[in-house]
Amino acid sequence: MRQLAVDYLWDVLHNAHVIGLRGIEDTMTGQSAFIPEEWELLIAGILQPALAVSMVERGGTLVEMLALYDALAEELKVHVGYPVLGALLTQLLSRKAVDALRAYDRIDYETLALMSLNTLRDALALMVTKANADEVSIYKAVVRELVQRVAEANVEGSSAVSENEAGMIAEIELVLSDS
Repeated sequence: MRQLAVDYLWDVLHNAHVIGLRGIEDTMTGQSAFIPEEWELLIAGILQPALAVSMVERGGTLVEMLALYDALAEELKVHVGYPVLGALLTQLLSRKAVDALRAYDRIDYETLALMSLNTLRDALALMVTKANADEVSIYKAVVRELVQRVAEANVEGSSAVSENEAGMIAEIELVLSDS
């Protein structure tokens, strides 16, 4: 189901959002400060927590992936002036991100949740060593915004965010606050 959601997400929304992003080059200056493995870690540090929040409850994957894509596009518009963040968000909006989502398709929730927290912790440590304080703060804000938007995308029960989603967001917030 997630693979269908990812494919649908790409086909329906890609052109609508990318039209406004045409002036952004694939290789941004900020990316050159990181080796490829570090760059992939930074991308995963943004993507994995949102996926963990999405997977904490069954159902709603398509709606949550659409919300994730919309939130990424909005964050890019806001933070395009920061080379590192602009390049990360641009890549997350690219077809490569869809392929990355497929890589998580067969991972169970418990594994993804633990992996996402560890990856986020490592990505933040890397950002602290290689980026300025503003960029670290914005990186954290982007993660917060994405996980919240994913959680609120599919109303489950009487509240916008389920108890399990709130629990996962709290764990993510602990990692964000510790660094």
